[in-house]
Amino acid sequence: MPDYKHIILEKDPAEHIARLTINRPERRNALNDAATDEMGQAIDDVEADDDIRVLIITGAGQAFCAGGDLNALQGGSDPGMWVSENTDDIRRSFRLAQRLILGIQRMEKPVIAMINDTAVGAGFDIVYACDIRIASPRPGSWWPISASACSPVSAAPGSTHAPWAAWARRLRCCSPATSWRPTKATAWAS
Repeated sequence: MPDYKHIILEKDPAEHIARLTINRPERRNALNDAATDEMGQAIDDVEADDDIRVLIITGAGQAFCAGGDLNALQGGSDPGMWVSENTDDIRRSFRLAQRLILGIQRMEKPVIAMINDTAVGAGFDIVYACDIRIASPRPGSWWPISASACSPVSAAPGSTHAPWAAWARRLRCCSPATSWRPTKATAWAS
């Protein structure tokens, strides 16, 4: 298994569960290029592992995922692949995000989002791509970047997202989970 810097991938072959934790709590789990690439690698790894029957995605600390890391944008302290004057380079820079989101959507194993709090922008895309969403009882934010715009991941070629507004309306009808124990996922995976 690769040595990841921005995520934690735990596999329990006896229970048939993999848990992927976005591990950038100091940035509220905001995704930079490296974290997005690592998540895509982890998704591929879990998909190829026949001992794993279910994947759980969550975030470390006080947020599920705050979206794209603003430090990776023009003028930020860690400019990423999105920083370019060439529009073709910018378009190509979304391949990592597409690999992540489409990897979740296409996975033949159930993917569960364990939402411990805020999921904004690309974090909302990750939640939306999962098969099952279980929310913390703490109040948090689950929204795309704005009501009139969509995240570049959703708008990128190859994405299969439906309009967010309909999903957000359904989301309001769901009550958050009051507690979560690995045994619930274990029972479902066996």
